[in-house]
Amino acid sequence: MDLVQAVAHHVVRPHHPVNLHSFNSVLSAALRCSGIRYLLTQFSLMQKLGLQPDAITCSIVLTAIRHPSAQLEIVARVLQKLPPLTSFPFDQVLYANYLWTQRQQSRGSFIDRNVWLALQQHAEVLTPATLVKLLQVFRQVRDKTALRALYSWWRAQATPADQALVIRGFSVAVRAVADVCGPQEALPIEQDFLALEIDPDISLGLAFARVHVALKNTVRVYEWVCWMHHHRDWPLQPLTMRYTLLAWAVQLKNASLGGFVLDRLMEDVAQGKVTLTIDATWFMLPLYSFQRNLDGVQALEKYVARYLPNGQRSLDYLVHLILAYSRLGEYNRVLDLLPSLAPHRRKFKLVHYHRLLQTLRPLGINAWWGLYRSLYDRLPQEIAVAYAERSVMVTLVPPALTTVSPLKSRPIPRPISKTFMLVFDCCIATQSMSYMQSLLHDWQESGSKPSPVMFEQMLSTLLHHNQLHLAYIVSQMMITDRVPPSPTALNQLAHQVSDSYGHQIVCQLYRLVCQNPNAVVPASTYVQLLTLQHLAADDEARVVADIIADLYAQHPSNALPPAQANRILDVLFTHAKYNSVIRVYSAFVEHHATMPSLAQGWVVRAYCQLGALAPALNLLEQMIGRAQVPIMPGVLVNLLEVCYAQWTRDGELALVQQVASTVKSIVDRDLWTRPSPRVVRRLMQLLNATQAFPQTVQLWHQIYLNSAYLDQGSAGQSTTMDTRLLVSQHVLSYTIEALGATGDLAGLDDLLTYCRDHQVVLNGLAYEHLVVAYCRQGDADRALQVFTRQMTPSGSTKSVFTPTRHALIILLRLTALQKRDDVRRALLAWLTQNYPTYLKALRETGQISV
Repeated sequence: MDLVQAVAHHVVRPHHPVNLHSFNSVLSAALRCSGIRYLLTQFSLMQKLGLQPDAITCSIVLTAIRHPSAQLEIVARVLQKLPPLTSFPFDQVLYANYLWTQRQQSRGSFIDRNVWLALQQHAEVLTPATLVKLLQVFRQVRDKTALRALYSWWRAQATPADQALVIRGFSVAVRAVADVCGPQEALPIEQDFLALEIDPDISLGLAFARVHVALKNTVRVYEWVCWMHHHRDWPLQPLTMRYTLLAWAVQLKNASLGGFVLDRLMEDVAQGKVTLTIDATWFMLPLYSFQRNLDGVQALEKYVARYLPNGQRSLDYLVHLILAYSRLGEYNRVLDLLPSLAPHRRKFKLVHYHRLLQTLRPLGINAWWGLYRSLYDRLPQEIAVAYAERSVMVTLVPPALTTVSPLKSRPIPRPISKTFMLVFDCCIATQSMSYMQSLLHDWQESGSKPSPVMFEQMLSTLLHHNQLHLAYIVSQMMITDRVPPSPTALNQLAHQVSDSYGHQIVCQLYRLVCQNPNAVVPASTYVQLLTLQHLAADDEARVVADIIADLYAQHPSNALPPAQANRILDVLFTHAKYNSVIRVYSAFVEHHATMPSLAQGWVVRAYCQLGALAPALNLLEQMIGRAQVPIMPGVLVNLLEVCYAQWTRDGELALVQQVASTVKSIVDRDLWTRPSPRVVRRLMQLLNATQAFPQTVQLWHQIYLNSAYLDQGSAGQSTTMDTRLLVSQHVLSYTIEALGATGDLAGLDDLLTYCRDHQVVLNGLAYEHLVVAYCRQGDADRALQVFTRQMTPSGSTKSVFTPTRHALIILLRLTALQKRDDVRRALLAWLTQNYPTYLKALRETGQISV
């Protein structure tokens, strides 16, 4: 190195002529001796001498920086100082080395596309060695198009003349295409090679077999494995090659392939050609379990105990041995082996727990839960697994063996979401919901965040199993992590909520869903959200308005079917959410929604319950204005009841008369559709309260006595059958009161005739009104007849209608005014004969004087 430096110093001394050829010679010698440490210094020297690098300089530099010890920072700076290669005459070796160096420096993230374009332009002159190198470059760059082009160029030049180069090229090509383009595209490469009728080497056969393993083509894998075992170079292959074949058999779960490889391996072991290591058991034990070969597992266990005593204590070996026995159903042996895991508590990994949890399902949920808790509590030295069939607890480590210092023992990592999901599935499969609740609480405390897919799966599964309280816990976790559910899961949860807490959760999840502008929430979800307003702690006008606005934003056409609108208002009214009824209706009206008459009826009733008769009456008049719109009787009954209560409390006559007039017009309009007896009763009550007695009499004649009010039968049917409404006692009482107030005695006679014809027996209130009506007209005789004829008990049956004090007093006063002592004595004699006890009580209280 000193001599090289001396020569370099002599060459570059001042006033000494230097050419590029001499400088390249010195540079090559310096790089061979000192590496690339002085490379940047040499570039600076070139600039001082006024020299520009040529293709030979670039080739020397690229050869130097390809050394594995070259620092990436220096390589990157050197590549920046090199001139563009396209400025030199085409040199495929230089171009290939340049791309190789770029690939190595950038970890395959980018290459110079100009150099690649130059190579494409000279594809016909590229040698097979250059093409093989480029295949390796573009495998790391992962350029499918370039790989396909390079292979087609190389295949055109591949001839059986140079077998070593052909095998090398096919080996590189099949690995590159299978890795980047997929194993399916690597199949034609195998066909191209077989067409050349060249005997491959072990490496190429292994590459072809690996393609078929990825495609799960067990027949071709088996053929290539058999070929490799019969190859002359097979005995020279390392033991890891045999382990690779075992791993393929495990991956494909192919007992035939595994049996073939195992038989050949055990033959080599018996002949002393190879010596097994503990790593072999990782593949041999799963294969024996696939083959249901219990003898093989036991023989391998004895072999390890005899020849590999150190490997017998390997954690991976113990785990694979336990899994093999569990797959074969030897759970007693599993329970015997579980305590041997304890000394490995510092090396136990999550993958070991996952494999055990997946395989030990037949032991039952108690075994799962014991293993899971040992992971969660970081207490592997106290793992307890319950064997359900035995109903006993199997302690993995006796207390006497737990002598390792806690300071020296490395704790097992907390379980990740995959572990939690594994135990979650087991709890669902075994319907162990008590364990499930503890699991979800552990998940919340662990800080491990499930993925959105896990959240969706848990929420849907719990709702499917009607575990609403557990679904609330999962929903709360989603709210905390701000993970929105899918619209389908939100809809499913909304239709199962039944309490205020669930309503709050649904609203919060709904807000999370709305943050995604691409999420399309079903219209039924909006309907359910509006219906759930009855669970809200208070009426939230803003929430209602937002929900309806979102509904019409996502479903502008036919957003709300009439039946759904009626259902929403029905539920809200039933739960006494009257303000919500009005707000929901108002919000729908603002969006120009067509509300059915049933839904409007709930709004009228809500106004009535709030005591707002004026807006209720306005909405009712709007409904009347719409042609052929039926109005439910409950709406009118509610309106009349509230109106009567307000009349008795405030005595406001104008509004009451307006309500009565409106309802009267509805009844008149609906005569042909049989108005409700409840509506008629409440309307008569209100009319009598406002002393509109003629209108009450008119209703009586129209509805009950008018022969025109008969159902008009269809064609061919007889209309002689009387189908009048069945009169109620309240209607009779109000009608008698109105007839008496108007002095219509003929009408009273018609009413009594109606009752006799329809076998209707008046109650006590109706008799009282009848007595009062006769007394108002001064007809004491007919008033007395009401007592002596209509109210006299017949036979042994006593009347259920005791004469009221009010009726008796009015008749006694009338007899006093008219000086009708005969009527008075007849009334007292009738009371003495039929109601002596009642008469005595009236006399003792002074309500009737003798």
